[in-house]
Order: sequence, then C-alpha cells, then structure tokens
Amino acid sequence: MLGIVFVAMALKSQDILANPIVLLSFLVPLEILYIGNFLLSTLVGKFLFGRGDAIALVYGL
Repeated sequence: MLGIVFVAMALKSQDILANPIVLLSFLVPLEILYIGNFLLSTLVGKFLFGRGDAIALVYGL
C-alpha cells in the first residue's frame, strides 16, 4: 500500500513542486487512513489474538 502512495506522489511530483500546498491535500487523507488502520488493527489484535500475534498484526499492516 505504501508503494502505491509513493508511485502516486511521484506521478504528481511536478504539480507538488509547482504548488506545495497541494501536498496537504494528499497528507490529510493519508493520515486519516493510517490512523484508522492502526486503531482497527490494534482493536482486532487486542480482542481476537494473543499478544505476540496482535503485535505482528499491528506492525505488519
């Protein structure tokens, strides 16, 4: 997933350099996505898996 983000940013690199404020429009949704992903995997790991598997789930996503 992170690779897709880097490719998308690379394709828009000319636009980002021309107008750096556009970067904020990319970063805010990504931050929401990663925070949601972290919270969801933390909760799923806490309630459905043992400690070791939960840690692997959180950091593996």
